Amino acid sequence: MFIEIEGNITTGFNWQCSISDYDSLILLEQRYLDAEKDLLGRGGIFVFEFLALKPNPITLHFEYCQPWQADKIAYSLMYRVNIDENLTITIEEVEGNYFSDTLPTPRIVREDYA
Repeated sequence: MFIEIEGNITTGFNWQCSISDYDSLILLEQRYLDAEKDLLGRGGIFVFEFLALKPNPITLHFEYCQPWQADKIAYSLMYRVNIDENLTITIEEVEGNYFSDTLPTPRIVREDYA
């Protein structure tokens, strides 16, 4: 499963992800894709790739902050994730603190990411 969240790495901000149970779900990769390479300072998309390992309900927590000011979180998102016996993942947003209308809701992508 992939989750993509818009952000702008040129500002020093980065999305951090924590998982409540690393035995059930692991983060395989986190990467940043520029939206348009010709525009300096333009935002992009943070892509998180997860792999389900065993059935279990867990929580995913994302924080958008600058690493040197981790106590000052600009945005936070929390998701309830359920992994069934077939390792199928369902997800729902539990809580989101955006502090702004400019950051769109994260998009959950279940198919392969191009």
